[in-house]
Amino acid sequence: MGVTTVRLKDEEIKELKDFSKKLGSDQSTVLKQALKKGLKEMRFDFALENYSEHRISLSVAARLAGQSVWEFLDSLKKKGLFLQTDEENLEKTLKEFQ
Repeated sequence: MGVTTVRLKDEEIKELKDFSKKLGSDQSTVLKQALKKGLKEMRFDFALENYSEHRISLSVAARLAGQSVWEFLDSLKKKGLFLQTDEENLEKTLKEFQ
């Protein structure tokens, strides 16, 4: 297990301490959970941005987001977004499902 150092502002440390106390957990555990959740969200946002800009395919976007293609499509739907494709990309996408 590796160790890293993060510099936090005084108000961030206070917020971490207060929230950890409310959860009945230690600060390290809360930070790990927040980092994991934040990275998952950042990965999805990165994948969505690149997919929306047509830089990556649906399957690559799903992989970057750490999701299956179906999960990624469901995530898009929950955000009110839709599959972005043209005829050529649709053929490629359909082949990925076969």
